[in-house]
Amino acid sequence: MQIDEIYETHKKRLAVVAALILLVFFGVVIWANTGGMAPPESKIQISLVPKIPLPKPKPPEAPKEQPKPPKVEKKPPKKQADVIRADEEKKRKEKEEKQRKKEEAEKKAKEKKAKEKKRKADEKKEKERKEKEKLEKEKKRKEEEEKQRKEEEKKRKEEKEEAERQAEAVAAAAAADAQRRQGLQNRVSRIASGIAGRIINRIDDYLKTPIGIPEDSSIVVKVHVRLNPDGSLNGIPEVIESSGFPKYDDAAVRAVLLAAPLPMPKESFIVNDEEFMKEFLEHTLSISPTL
Repeated sequence: MQIDEIYETHKKRLAVVAALILLVFFGVVIWANTGGMAPPESKIQISLVPKIPLPKPKPPEAPKEQPKPPKVEKKPPKKQADVIRADEEKKRKEKEEKQRKKEEAEKKAKEKKAKEKKRKADEKKEKERKEKEKLEKEKKRKEEEEKQRKEEEKKRKEEKEEAERQAEAVAAAAAADAQRRQGLQNRVSRIASGIAGRIINRIDDYLKTPIGIPEDSSIVVKVHVRLNPDGSLNGIPEVIESSGFPKYDDAAVRAVLLAAPLPMPKESFIVNDEEFMKEFLEHTLSISPTL
């Protein structure tokens, strides 16, 4: 409400009050002229003054319409102006407080909406991050498995190739060793043949054909002997096939006993090899009379 409106309202109120006062005043005058209220009638009337008829009062003239006072802008009293200002200030503050609360409520609503929007966005982002992380882990796991599978396959392949190489090497070594041993075996056989001749020659040196036994090369006794690595006898020689002349058989056995130790190979590859030495530790000697 503006100050001018307040003044206008106040002025109208004053005009109404003034009109009411004038009406009351004229009412009192009319009442007084008409004698007011009639006194109660008395049964005894004493009058010392002769009755003189009073003139009838003139009816009151109708009040003339008062001219409207000129429109004068009147300032409200200082006290009333302070009240008005205080009231306006209060209303202004209430309006400002209401506006502030409204703005604050709107701000809170916006903040809440923004927070909710941010929360949903963060949840979506977190969900996408977790999903991405899960996919990356799955991808990494598959890559690791594939890598491990390839490494294992490579390792198996390398092991297979290594085993094949070793097998080939072993086979080659075995073949080479077999070839070497075959060569050695051939040498051993040649040496054994020579040793056998030397053994027979040594036994012949001690063989004496008994009297009555013809010195015939067709007379043959086969004697089996076992030897130690130094050429000494390992047991008693055994006749495995008689010549048909017991005395000659005994003479042959006695010659073997006297000839011991018998000749043995000196080659180190034979002496240090148990398998090769077996050829020289057992002999079946065919002994015939010395011609």
